[in-house]
Amino acid sequence: AVESQAFPKGLDGEIHPSGNRFPISQLVTYKYFVGRLNLLNSDFTRAESELSFSFTRCPRRAFKNKCLVLRYLVPVKIVLGVFPSEKLLHKYNLAYFVPICRAVHRGDLRAFEAELTTHQQRFIRQGSYLLVERAKTIVYRNFFRRIHELHPVGTTKLDIKKFRTCLGASGVEMEVDEIECVLANLIYHGYIKGYISHQHGKLVVSKGVAFPPLREVNAK
Repeated sequence: AVESQAFPKGLDGEIHPSGNRFPISQLVTYKYFVGRLNLLNSDFTRAESELSFSFTRCPRRAFKNKCLVLRYLVPVKIVLGVFPSEKLLHKYNLAYFVPICRAVHRGDLRAFEAELTTHQQRFIRQGSYLLVERAKTIVYRNFFRRIHELHPVGTTKLDIKKFRTCLGASGVEMEVDEIECVLANLIYHGYIKGYISHQHGKLVVSKGVAFPPLREVNAK
């Protein structure tokens, strides 16, 4: 059972590549815990793979266990830029993720922070708060991408003060140096291809793909 807080006996050793050494029920449990371990190491691509195995191979009758796996799989997918359907979220009693997915997709920082605050205690109890909070990076990335898309095709220089104006219009107050810090972090982690021109107060982005696909970024 996935809800067990200890590894089944024998699963702390090597598993045969064929996956035939242990019963599927034990493999499902093992993959669940390995997936969560990968989350601690911020290896979201591997975490998604392990948790997806656990979810898809968990029998339908084990509804509570499938819900448990999704508590971690859903935010992992969000970080990777994949948004589960509302139908699936409602089916497994995870409707509170619906507005979070919308906020991340739109790059709506105010809405995301409001939802994170509303469900903070729930996520803390589940042990997923830091994982869900990690999606804030994607919110920022999507916000800056949307602003970039509003400019004429081929634009490579973006005024950082305009970012501040747009954030203010959406109800988020940030100083220019705070915005530059966020941009520097996004650039460092590969979410934006470009650099900051402090002298001119500009974000200078690549002429090619300025905002690489999230899976490409997380695969590195």
